[in-house]
Parts: sequence; structure tokens; C-alpha cells
Amino acid sequence: FYLAQAYHLNKEDDLALKTIRECVKIELGNGQVWQKYGELLCSSGDSEAGLKSLLKAQQLNPKLEQIDFDIGIAHYYKMDFPNAAKYAAKAALRQPRNLKVLALLASADEKLSHWRDAELVFERILAVEKEDVPSLLGLGHCKLERKQYQAAIDALQTLLQIDASQMEAHYYLSRA
Repeated sequence: FYLAQAYHLNKEDDLALKTIRECVKIELGNGQVWQKYGELLCSSGDSEAGLKSLLKAQQLNPKLEQIDFDIGIAHYYKMDFPNAAKYAAKAALRQPRNLKVLALLASADEKLSHWRDAELVFERILAVEKEDVPSLLGLGHCKLERKQYQAAIDALQTLLQIDASQMEAHYYLSRA
């Protein structure tokens, strides 16, 4: 298990997957091992198999740390945004201050055109990380879609002061 994690941290994902597969064979009933296997599968681009492993991990141990987040990410990668939002919301209840969890929730809500819900979560992130580029972009997009043009302009101009190369921000700003 730890060897697989070490390979992953060293960006040797082929070795990490090979190692965790061996671990799964040995620790068939260990939810934490299945969770790591699912994470590695998702990060290697196989979200379908990763999701199956994560659901197996959840079945074995529903109290695993980050399991709802990992399942939400797998759904997000598969472009299943309703389930991504559902699992991100569950993860946010367990970890209300985790910015990665909040970013997943906000992004899934944005993809679903739940502008107000996404806006509220982006604002929570920005209360902690005032210069978070993806959150400023998301907030600007949500404000634009809600026809709050000056607020959209303000958020997008703040973003472009931080990173002028954000093409999507220029597009939203031109729309606003």
C-alpha cells in the first residue's frame, strides 16, 4: 500500500498501479486499499474502473476519509455532474473547510447551471483564498449568468489582474 503511494508521489503511476493491484489481491477486504486503487485508476484516466473500485471501498468501509470526495471526482471525470454534485455535497458535510471538496462542489454545480448554489460555494472558497483563480473565474461566470453584470466584471477584472492569460475570463468579461 505505502509503496504504491510512494510510486504515485514520484509520478511513477504504472508502478503504483501494478503495486496496488498486488495489494488488492492480498488485502481483498480492505476498503482503504480499494480506495487507493480507485484513486490511482482515476488519476491514470480509467474513471469507470476507478469508480467501481471506489464504490467497493465505500461498501467495505463507509467511514473512509475522503471516500465521498473520491467518488465525486470519479463521477466528475465521467461527466456525470449530478452524481459529482451529490457526492461532493456529502463530502462537504463531512469536511466543510476542505477547499478541494468545496471546489469540486462549486464546479459540479456550475456545470449543472445551478448558478446560485455554485456562486455561494465559490464565495466560501474566496473568503479563505482571496486570489484563487478557478474560484474567481467560476464566480464571475455565475454572476454573469445571473445577470449581475457589475459583480461579474469586478470578479473577472480581479482575476485578470492576477493572471491575464485566462482566456475564458476575457470571454466572460466581453459578455458582461
